[in-house]
Amino acid sequence: MKIWGWLLSAVIGGVGLGIVATRFSPQDGQFWVMPAIYVSAFFLFYGLAALGGYWVRRVFWKNTGRNEQLRTASRQGVLLGLMGVAILMLLAANFFNWWSAGLLFLIFVLLELYVR
Repeated sequence: MKIWGWLLSAVIGGVGLGIVATRFSPQDGQFWVMPAIYVSAFFLFYGLAALGGYWVRRVFWKNTGRNEQLRTASRQGVLLGLMGVAILMLLAANFFNWWSAGLLFLIFVLLELYVR
């Protein structure tokens, strides 16, 4: 059931991001366009990262339990989705560079180690 949820999340995020990106412009002054882009991007990143992470775990770590693989893939999907949205926010504000990318990556690695 969880795998179908990830797939549905990725499809809804991709379709939503496509609709918002093609029909609306962030410069129009509508306050809801940027949050809609971020929410759609989060669902897309979360679904794709969780599906990809689960697939890698099923291929390379066959001896672990399925529930553990699902939980780990879901947790890391959420973290990668949040990291993707944080990168988009930094890009929109013109604050994204190699230092901020490295610090953001370090923050999310430490978060993963903490909740593990």
